[in-house]
Amino acid sequence: VFATTVMTGYGPLDVANISQSYGFGKENVILPGSLIKKDVFSKIGKFYKSRSFYDVLWKKKVFSEIKYSINREDKLIYKKPVYGLNLFDVFYKNYKYSEGPINILKNKTSLIYISLFILFLFTMTFSVKLTSFYLISYFAIRQIIPFFKSGKNYGYLKKTNIFYIFLSGLMIDVGKLVGFFKSLISLANYKNILFTFLVLVFLSFFSPIYSFLGSKLVIIDEKIKSETAIVMSGMGEATYFNPDFQQRSIIAKDLYNEKLIKNLIIVSGKTQTVHEAKLIEVILTGYGIPKNSLKIMNEYPNSTYDAIIKIKNILKDNDSNEVLFLTSPYHSLRTKLIWNKNISNKKIIFPETTESLDKKKIRFFSKFKDIYVIFYEYLSIVYNFILGRL
Repeated sequence: VFATTVMTGYGPLDVANISQSYGFGKENVILPGSLIKKDVFSKIGKFYKSRSFYDVLWKKKVFSEIKYSINREDKLIYKKPVYGLNLFDVFYKNYKYSEGPINILKNKTSLIYISLFILFLFTMTFSVKLTSFYLISYFAIRQIIPFFKSGKNYGYLKKTNIFYIFLSGLMIDVGKLVGFFKSLISLANYKNILFTFLVLVFLSFFSPIYSFLGSKLVIIDEKIKSETAIVMSGMGEATYFNPDFQQRSIIAKDLYNEKLIKNLIIVSGKTQTVHEAKLIEVILTGYGIPKNSLKIMNEYPNSTYDAIIKIKNILKDNDSNEVLFLTSPYHSLRTKLIWNKNISNKKIIFPETTESLDKKKIRFFSKFKDIYVIFYEYLSIVYNFILGRL
């Protein structure tokens, strides 16, 4: 025999909690343990050990396998606090009710919560407007849920208000989310932790996280007219066979043709069979740029820091206060940080290019070579910071 109960709440917060969960003034089928015969447990089985969800699963099994009845004549009216009298109580009760591996194995709601939360985090990394839309939608949904839970009735608003409704829903969701994440961690024991790790790594390739991190490495400034531009060939590929200098050459040629620059200082990356700066010179002169407008740094710098120190010596007699710098997009942040520390009297400008705009975009999939370069750049920034170069 199952009984029914009606929750009415105790104060505005508890009324909001009931409206978000059981439904305010709504008749709910409950499980009065004192009316359950022992032979029912013998046939159906005991409750799951999990703190929550055991009664839901057990009742589903009973409804499908046992003859049962519901006493709807004698309603239990519950007027005491259901969740507690403050927001922490609301959070804590939902947290405790949502922990345990059974919530991952049997409760589909947990996976929906976790998926939506991860999607929300990713949205925050690339779109303020979409994030704002999600937050507004969440507020609206949390106002709609009590209406339907309470039998399409707004009676609960006589004893609470929309702000309590929202705060209650937020604490319920946060508590459940923390509990579900703890359940997920508990489920990933030593037997399947490697599998879990591999799945997370695989999924990360299809997330915007790497693209977001990469976009923070890309500096884009407005194009200005400058006497001097520096073309640095390297740091564009994961392994150092570098076709990147070709792209730098095209950008330099376009800026020269736009009459934004007059003179170019060409700096090579790492040591190559053929000097990259010489190759850039060949390309640019082939496009019709006069040779007297080009200055080649013949020495190979052993790092970006070394290159900037050598450039500093070249620029000491240069009167220009602003210098255009052309390098691979992911290399621009490290270059700027080192430049600002060591050549503070001249402003470095990274002009907008099709390449830099492309790297600035947030994507849901990142190529492995881009991920390699992104991690390399962040590690290099840390390394140069430790050495006091930036």
